[in-house]
Amino acid sequence: MKKLQLNLICLLMFLCFNMKTFGIPVMNFEDSGTVTKYEAEDAQLTGVSIAKFLAGYSGTGYMDGGTFDADGDKITFTVNVATTAKYPVIVRFQNTCGKCDKTQNISINGGPQMAVVFSGTGGWQDLNLGNIQLNAGNNTIAISKSWGWMHIDYLAVGENDVTPPSVPLNLKITNTTQTSFSLSWDPSTDNMKVSGYEVYFGNTLKTTTNLTSASFSGLTCNTSYTDIKVKAVDDSGNKSDASSAIQQTTSSCVLYHLNVTNGKGSGTYNSGVKVTITANEPPSGQTFDQWTGSSAIEHSNLSATTIIIPEGNADITANYKNMDASTLLDPNATAETVNLWNFMKSIYGQKMLTGCWTETQFGGHANVVKCTGEMPAIWGQDMNSWYKNRTDPNWITTWKTNIQGFQTAHKRGQILQLNWHWQMPSSKVNGIYTRDAWGKDASGTVQMMTNQQWSDIVTPGTALYDAMIEDVDYHVVNYLKKIVDEKGVPIPIIFRPMHEIDGGWFWWTCTSDPTKTAKLYKIIQDRIINFHGCHNLIWVFNPGGTCNGGSSPPFQTSEVNRRKSFYPGDAFCDITGIDLYDYDPVVRGTFINGDKTYRDAWNLMKAISSNKMIALCESEGFPDADRTMTDPTYAPWLYCLPWYSINYTDSKSGSLRDLCAWNQIQLKSAHALSAGDFTITSIRNSLVQEQSGISIYPNPTNDKINVVMKEMATKLELFDLSGRLVLSKKVNSTHEIIDMAAFDPGVYLMTLRLKNGENFSSKIMKQ
Repeated sequence: MKKLQLNLICLLMFLCFNMKTFGIPVMNFEDSGTVTKYEAEDAQLTGVSIAKFLAGYSGTGYMDGGTFDADGDKITFTVNVATTAKYPVIVRFQNTCGKCDKTQNISINGGPQMAVVFSGTGGWQDLNLGNIQLNAGNNTIAISKSWGWMHIDYLAVGENDVTPPSVPLNLKITNTTQTSFSLSWDPSTDNMKVSGYEVYFGNTLKTTTNLTSASFSGLTCNTSYTDIKVKAVDDSGNKSDASSAIQQTTSSCVLYHLNVTNGKGSGTYNSGVKVTITANEPPSGQTFDQWTGSSAIEHSNLSATTIIIPEGNADITANYKNMDASTLLDPNATAETVNLWNFMKSIYGQKMLTGCWTETQFGGHANVVKCTGEMPAIWGQDMNSWYKNRTDPNWITTWKTNIQGFQTAHKRGQILQLNWHWQMPSSKVNGIYTRDAWGKDASGTVQMMTNQQWSDIVTPGTALYDAMIEDVDYHVVNYLKKIVDEKGVPIPIIFRPMHEIDGGWFWWTCTSDPTKTAKLYKIIQDRIINFHGCHNLIWVFNPGGTCNGGSSPPFQTSEVNRRKSFYPGDAFCDITGIDLYDYDPVVRGTFINGDKTYRDAWNLMKAISSNKMIALCESEGFPDADRTMTDPTYAPWLYCLPWYSINYTDSKSGSLRDLCAWNQIQLKSAHALSAGDFTITSIRNSLVQEQSGISIYPNPTNDKINVVMKEMATKLELFDLSGRLVLSKKVNSTHEIIDMAAFDPGVYLMTLRLKNGENFSSKIMKQ
């Protein structure tokens, strides 16, 4: 699912609301001056009516939540203010269900609809929307049905607060060392409430805090820090003037020795200096574990990281552990598939594999390559859905092209991932599907399978079970089994069947009995592995970003049991992965409501299965690759496959972003791996860009490039970054010369087919 109406189920806090908290009053603005009430009975009503049967309402009535039940229903308040500013606003409401949460949409002056949670505690209550930007004159605030079924009594607007807090006084410096000191000051006052403070070093904002003190580390020894000032900020965003400036000089420098065991970076440094340390290649059969010996290591779980030299000598050691011994669920997996599996285990938690879904209509692979100059490590593609007598020439072409796409990607050194938008087997009439994967017919009407049909599809001997098996057999024989290399050897595939398995938007989510969905997953797995003998698959269990019957916002502890009920079990899964949309990869890395993070989704997957590698199977953009490994609100994904690789609409602000520059940074991160950055061998303990015994020079080149091999390869191929094969030749010696003079400047990917059957890949730059 690329987007699929996720905005309807995403709970968000609109940035322009400038909220500190939501659903809990952040100020009692009725005590601050004039408050203007706008009664529901005076507002513009669309599809709703006024009622009077509940006690405690204001004015002559309230909007009846019983009529707030259809798409398009809304109440629009016209609010008049004297000046353009931010104003505190509350909504007085009562949920028809009493003590339950309801999500509704709010729009300011016709802007984008923003989903807001109205928490239920019973009776009439106020939801403080915080400070909303309003224009001088008339403004509209519309509340539209999302969940609906909510009474609205009135909307109230307080006076805009334009009074800044008092200036912070009595700044003091304490606890000065070579690399740190602490700062404190007296609290400011405000006519409303001081929400925090900003500390500046000169004109640079150094930190923000809601305390009256701050500590600074990572400073340079024997250095004077001048013009240190503090400003107070209130809930309306008003800032005080800056405090009087003070200055402080850190203690004199002292040289200290850093000793790195099993790694690089040893030397003598001033305290406070940031030094890069890198672990040595691990012993055979092991992988990097962690650094020990100093708390000054920034990320002790990464083999390549940094250390801030402490005020004293430091001894640190790179430690190794035995490589994860877990095996694939298929005991007869091919050697090539086992090699891929071992490779992924060796990089998990250290590097993230890049990837992209490749369908032409969504941009995909070609756009990533064009933008970044890098080729994604994983080529993701769909098997789509077919039936025996389908003769549509466009679909036949797509079917064949997709198979060829997998084979070409494999030649380029990319890893393959496959999913299947499986049309609904119960809808077949005379062998032809009448409903798609979403249960939609040609008119767009949705109808999922009945409880009886779900019982039939997982019960051998029923007509629907046979129809389902016919689908599996047809697609395995005519598609899956055709993804082979030039020697006819099955290519390893990361296989993602029944994706977004618990979301509820695909027919294969059995909402009434999730165990039937899990059973169907196991049935098709058994058919593919044991009946058809497909032993080149690494199986992914893939929940949706939200769960049908789960909570909103998602990833709450309360929904874990329902999520688990869709899980077939550890014995039937190699990797788990989740699809996350409405996570702005540039600004926040958080869910659009400003609360849930990548890590919350990650923790949910760990709760489903604690011992599986976790992938980001779909997203709208690459997450910050460095932060995936270093930021506790992010998550160390095994890989990430976005659908939309360049343009991204931020659901919180509604703005369209061009992510090309962002993607260029992410694919070149030291924590990201793209095609050409690795080779996959039978014993995989490290990442290499050139296999031992193969030299490529000069690189970059203006005309000719030499490829010198210790042992002669059998075939050499050169691809441009669109994936087009531009050169193919049989290797006749251990020293091949490629004439690049006629090629356009740019990056190319060279692959060598070695005699042992493995592929070696490397990037070549033509200047």
